[in-house]
Amino acid sequence: MNTIEAAAWSNDDAERAKIENRGLSTNKYVRGRRLGLGGSRIVYKTLRVSDGKVLAGKSSKAPKDLEREADILGLLQHVRCSPLPRNASTRPLTLYPPLADLHQEHIVAFVELYHDPLCPVSGLLLMELCPYGTLQARIDQVTPHMARGEVLSVVLHIARALAYMHARGMYHSDVKPRNVLLQNFDPVRVVLADCADVKMFGQQGKLKGTPAYWSPEMETTRAHCGPADDMWALGVTLLGMVGQWPQMVYTVRDLEMYPRRCFEHVCRLGELNPGVGIIRLLTGLLAWEAEERMRAEECVLAVGELEGAEGGEELGIRSPEAFRPMSFW
Repeated sequence: MNTIEAAAWSNDDAERAKIENRGLSTNKYVRGRRLGLGGSRIVYKTLRVSDGKVLAGKSSKAPKDLEREADILGLLQHVRCSPLPRNASTRPLTLYPPLADLHQEHIVAFVELYHDPLCPVSGLLLMELCPYGTLQARIDQVTPHMARGEVLSVVLHIARALAYMHARGMYHSDVKPRNVLLQNFDPVRVVLADCADVKMFGQQGKLKGTPAYWSPEMETTRAHCGPADDMWALGVTLLGMVGQWPQMVYTVRDLEMYPRRCFEHVCRLGELNPGVGIIRLLTGLLAWEAEERMRAEECVLAVGELEGAEGGEELGIRSPEAFRPMSFW
C-alpha cells in the first residue's frame, strides 16, 4: 500500500464513523477508526469536512491535557533552533556547527486544537496523519530485527527531534516505540509524537510513562530528571530495533532491575562485538551515568558517520550464547 492509499478515508472509516460520532458534532471533523489509545486519550483517523483532508485527531477526557499538548506542539513547529543554557544541574548545551541551523522535521506536525462550544466533548487535537502506524508495530512485524539502514534512519530522525527539543530547553520524557510514528516506509521516515508530557529543563514531577524505558536515575530518584532520560529511552528503543531487548517479567522488582539488565547486556555486546558501530551507539546511549550519556546532537553526528560507512543491511551483531530477546511487548 502506498502513502496515498494508506492516508485515504476508507469504507472502513466511514462505517466506523457511524459509531464513533454518536452524540458528537460532525460539522467540521468526523472521527473514523481508532489509531491508538492510552490513558484517557484516543487517537482517531479524522476527516476534515471542509476539504476532505484526512488527519489524526486526539480526544481526551481531560481537555486541559489537549490544550497543554497543543501549546507545546505550537512552540515546536516551524521555529529555528537556537542553543539555550541548561540549568545548574545539567551540562551547558552548545549545538555542533552542523546542527546550528537545525529545523524541526521529525516532531509530529500540529494542525489545530478544535473546540465546539455547543458540544464540548467533540474537542480534538488535530495533527498530521502518519499512515503506517507506530515503530512498535514495525518492531513486532520484523524477524529477527530491522535492517541496518532502517535502524540508522529511525535513530537519526528521533535524535534530530530530541536535539531540536533539547535546544529549546525541553525534554520529551516519554520516548518509546509506541510514541514514534511512521510517515513513510521507502525510504523510512519517522516523527516523534505524544508530546503531552514534555517538560522544561529542571522540571521533574511524578513519574509517568512506561517503566521499561526509565533511566537509572529515574529509578533512583523516582522522578523525571532531564534530557538524559530521553537518550536512555532512545537506547532502549534501539535495543528493540536490533532484536536485543533483554527478557523482563512485569513485576515491580523486575522493572526496577531492568535498567541494570539493559546496561549489563550492552556491556556484554561491546565485548563480543568490538568495532561494530551500532553497538558503540548503544554503549553511548545506555551509559549508566547521565553525565556520560550521549547527547542528542552527538547521536545525530554519530549516526551520520555510521550511515557513511560501508556495510550491508545485516547488523552483524553477535549475542551472548544464552541470550533470548523479548518481543511483542
